[in-house]
Amino acid sequence: MKGIFAEENWIHSEKTFSIESALSSDSGNYQCQTSASDRSDSTRLEVYDGFVTLQAPTNVYEGDDLILRCQHYPGYTAKQTIFYRNNAVIQDWGSEDELHIENVNMTSSCKYKCTKQVNHHLLNYQHSDETSVSVQALFSLPTITQSPQFVTEGDRLTLTCHTRLSPHRQYTVLQFAFYQEGQNIQEFSSAHTYEIPFAKLSDSRNYTCDVQTSNHRIKKTSTTTTIQVNKIGERELFNKSETEVTSKPGTSHVTTAVAVTSLVLVLFLIVIALIFLYWTKRIPLPGNNQPASKVFSQKPHKEAVKNLMAAPPMEISAPLNVIKQ
Repeated sequence: MKGIFAEENWIHSEKTFSIESALSSDSGNYQCQTSASDRSDSTRLEVYDGFVTLQAPTNVYEGDDLILRCQHYPGYTAKQTIFYRNNAVIQDWGSEDELHIENVNMTSSCKYKCTKQVNHHLLNYQHSDETSVSVQALFSLPTITQSPQFVTEGDRLTLTCHTRLSPHRQYTVLQFAFYQEGQNIQEFSSAHTYEIPFAKLSDSRNYTCDVQTSNHRIKKTSTTTTIQVNKIGERELFNKSETEVTSKPGTSHVTTAVAVTSLVLVLFLIVIALIFLYWTKRIPLPGNNQPASKVFSQKPHKEAVKNLMAAPPMEISAPLNVIKQ
């Protein structure tokens, strides 16, 4: 659906919308949409009913020109106006009802106020209004990264200057410059990278980059990055140390496995020894001095055998508790 929206509600189908005799109830967030696009970012409308209103833009970014308007209620005559910043006068009494501040920066974020002489009922009265202005960063503080991370003599070294532009000002043109030990090595241009085709030991220096807008209003400098170019052959040492560090976890696993296996073997041997001792005590060997009831002679005495064979057969009497039929 195309048209104008107020607080997410569709209110008008044309591309232009006018409010006659605005009321405080008309305050809110407004958006527009065409048949071939998504809804726009919202803009805030504030309708005041006081005698004086200080108007300020909703979104203010570094490098913008800030215009503040001290408006009075329609139908009344106004005279001189005075402007304040954090309660300090920045534009004394004058006939201008606008305050222009060029090329604002983050320090411009503060509270502004205006006082105007308004004539009503044949008398002049002073009325005031104030508002807070927040200046947003146009782009972030730049940083430098290098590729590759480990640089050896003869490598191609690439430095990249990174920054993040506000999505609300994505069409702003930025320029980049590079410095080595504070000396410029690449002038401002649209290129955000700097290349050294064949790195040398003497390229081991401190590097910074600057980012600025095409109108030169905003410029920011990155933190210092130190580049180390190594001699040929040091890469092998570097790779070897990495390999050793990587192999340490595997080595520890092998050591742990060996220790566990050894422990199991020792426990197994202890169990075998205990079983051997148990059975050795349970079945005594010939010749041990054991009680007669538990020791059997392998060759019984001949006389004992004769007596056993000559003994009369044993009578087995019936149990006392047998019931006769």
